[in-house]
Parts: sequence; structure tokens; C-alpha cells
Amino acid sequence: MSEHTPKVWVVNFAGHDYSPAKQYGELDFLTRGYVSLGSLDRLFYTISEAVAETHPDDFILPAGFAILNVVASAVWLQLHGKINILVWDPKQERYRQLTFTGDQINDLVNVLDQDASEA
Repeated sequence: MSEHTPKVWVVNFAGHDYSPAKQYGELDFLTRGYVSLGSLDRLFYTISEAVAETHPDDFILPAGFAILNVVASAVWLQLHGKINILVWDPKQERYRQLTFTGDQINDLVNVLDQDASEA
């Protein structure tokens, strides 16, 4: 079995320079250009179909409409149980990696539930 080389999945390619993210892996794109927000069911399917091609060790780079990033991240986390997000740091002029798991989110929600019930 061959070892997976991580990829960087840009949520929407719209002509920006994402080359600084290449240090994390080869660039690929979940969507390209204008994405219609007219049919949210179609949008959800299109993004989900693209995310199905990803690997748990790949990275997601948010770009484009917020709804694209929300759907892609939610499906990614559900599919893989973890997500590696690349976030642009304008001060350092580079991408930073943020990784979290579904278990970490569940733990956080449990703490918030406890805090709310004690208030």
C-alpha cells in the first residue's frame, strides 16, 4: 500500500495566489470560479462529492463564499473525524495549521452544556 502525500484542498479557486500553501502539499480545488447559491441542495451535493475525494491527512484552505467553507468543513469533519485547516496569518505572511477532531468538539460542547446547566 502506498503512502499518501497530503494535498491542500482550496475550497474555491477564484484566481488568487495560493502558492504559499504548497509547503503543506500539492494544491487542488473543491470548486472553481463562480458557484451558484441558487440551489443549496445542489451546492451541498457538489461540495460533498468533492470532499469525498479527500484524505484525512489532507488540508482544507478556506476560500470563497462563507457557505462553501461551512459546508466543506462540516462534511470533511464528519467524513474524516478530524480536519486540518490552513489559515492565512497576515502578520507572518504565511499559512498556519489548525487541526481539531470531532472528539475535541464533543468535549467542548459537553463543557458548554455543563456550564449552561450550572448557570
